[in-house]
Amino acid sequence: MLYHNANPAYVKQAVQTAVNLLRIGRAGEALRLILPFAERHQKDGDVQYLAGIAFLKNGQACKAVEYLSRAVQHKPGNVDYQFHLGEAARMSGKYEPAIKAYKKARKLGRSGYDIEIRIADAYERKGELNKALTHFQQALQNRAGDTALSIRIANLMVQTGEREQAVTVLQDALRQDQVAPLYNNLGVVLNDAGDRKAALQALEKACELAPKSVEYLCNLAKVQQDGQAYDVAAVNLQRALEIDPGAIRALIGLATLEERRKNLETAHKVALRALELEPENAEARLVLARIARRQGKHEDVVRLLGAVAGQGGLPVAQASSIAFELGHAHDRLGDQPAAVRAFSRANQLHAESPVAQQINDAAFFAKIDRQYEFLRQLEKASLPDQPSDGFADPVFLVGFPRSGTTLLEQSLAGHSRLMTSDEQPVLAEVLQEAGEIDSLAALDDKSIAGLRQAYFKAMETAVGPLGDRRLVDKLPLNIVYLCWISRLFPNARIIVALRDPRDVVLSCWMQNFQLNEAMIQFLDIEDTARAYHAVMSFWAEARDRLDISFIEHRYEMLLTDFDACLSRILGFLSLDWEDNVRQFGQSSSGKVISTPSARDVAGGRIFTHARGRWLNYADVLDPVLSVLEPHISRMDYPQA
Repeated sequence: MLYHNANPAYVKQAVQTAVNLLRIGRAGEALRLILPFAERHQKDGDVQYLAGIAFLKNGQACKAVEYLSRAVQHKPGNVDYQFHLGEAARMSGKYEPAIKAYKKARKLGRSGYDIEIRIADAYERKGELNKALTHFQQALQNRAGDTALSIRIANLMVQTGEREQAVTVLQDALRQDQVAPLYNNLGVVLNDAGDRKAALQALEKACELAPKSVEYLCNLAKVQQDGQAYDVAAVNLQRALEIDPGAIRALIGLATLEERRKNLETAHKVALRALELEPENAEARLVLARIARRQGKHEDVVRLLGAVAGQGGLPVAQASSIAFELGHAHDRLGDQPAAVRAFSRANQLHAESPVAQQINDAAFFAKIDRQYEFLRQLEKASLPDQPSDGFADPVFLVGFPRSGTTLLEQSLAGHSRLMTSDEQPVLAEVLQEAGEIDSLAALDDKSIAGLRQAYFKAMETAVGPLGDRRLVDKLPLNIVYLCWISRLFPNARIIVALRDPRDVVLSCWMQNFQLNEAMIQFLDIEDTARAYHAVMSFWAEARDRLDISFIEHRYEMLLTDFDACLSRILGFLSLDWEDNVRQFGQSSSGKVISTPSARDVAGGRIFTHARGRWLNYADVLDPVLSVLEPHISRMDYPQA
């Protein structure tokens, strides 16, 4: 008999009482009752199992593993023992033993949704996302139409870079159940995938179905901000705050928007409100730090962010933004070693992010290599004149990032005959939509007309009707599409922004860019220099081999003799001088500039502190000077 040292009737009654207590949720009482028997009879699998269940339901998963492991040891073929050992191990963070136990339970006959979703959860917590996806999808086969599971699968697919598949999962789920959470998540994924129009439609539907959801309103406002619909974004954030005045995300979203719109007093007030509610909120501190940077209060930036810089559990994007802001503050305070440490950490965090892991960092160089083949094609071709479609060919403002294009664009924005774009990737998107084209020279008139029409339509959607104004398409890395530009827009004017290569490379390394196949190069100073060399070497070839109308513009000249520089550029564009070009801080009033230069340019002042900044970071740049030297010499910048 198992309980030879106790009255059998008493033992049986005690065990049954413990079972009943567990059934009604009184795990603590059950544990106190059964634990003495479990300690006395450690070779009794049933008693060990009961004690393990009591520990598990009492919130003591680690202790539960101990007792359930004993139970399994004595009865390895018991499916319930294996299953609950998996539960206890998973809840205590022991994911590999949990997966092993779950799989044994499945082999013993516990199959279907319950087991697959638990195996998937353990793999997800363990960081093996692809394996987690496999089991979540198997679980979905057993419970088609599970909204929460579809959303979870889609979110995992986003993390593994499978955005198109995530969209498909959510759309399939919506065919079975058109509910707000599915529309919300579909909108978020579509926005991440770059389909802003569809994202807006999905999120508007989510808000229609659940008008009191603060989360959905905030998601909608974010997409509206991304699309430069700032007024309606602000309205939706205010709606969210009417529903919940303490909604931290809505407060921070509104503060961020107002800071970008240069409404610094309002932004500061709203961000402080968020910080009062959550004193350690890193995002609120970030907004306040950005305001302080605009005001030249760099000590305040260090004070605000120093307290949260080492905070654990922050999202990678947030942690890297903090490090970048600290880097800029230390730079302006003259503490270069601290700035280098901060920028190095920021870029390291970027490099370790899931987004970075999904980017093919070789694709950027492959794209440039492809342009040389187009160069050879166009050199030998007899090309037609500009198509007659009613649009004046754009002005393309190109160069390498951080070469002063934002300041020049916002100066040109003040001219009555020009419309600026603020870095809309329209050209790249139109070309991507067109698909693979092997020969630019062989493009027929119909194809060219279609591409031009698509370009102007998309650009007017993005920036508004052009009317009789000429478009200034400012996107620095459009420089790699010069062959396409010369083919589609033969009368385009091209302004190429130049700046000391050492300042350019250093500045790119210091910036918090949204990662893509180009910007991922800037996470390492040597990769940044390599990217600069590739781009500017291509420009050196293209300027001599393409039949294009261009002017090279030096950032440093804009800083030292603004009027002369702008007069030269306006003359190149066949435009008369207008005094409004000097009002570059006001020309973008109410407009959010999306580039890293925005906060300096929008202030209406010309900042010269970054000119020659590389001299303070000679040690950082030393490994790449040999790569940059040919460009320094060609552009006639002084040697060190």
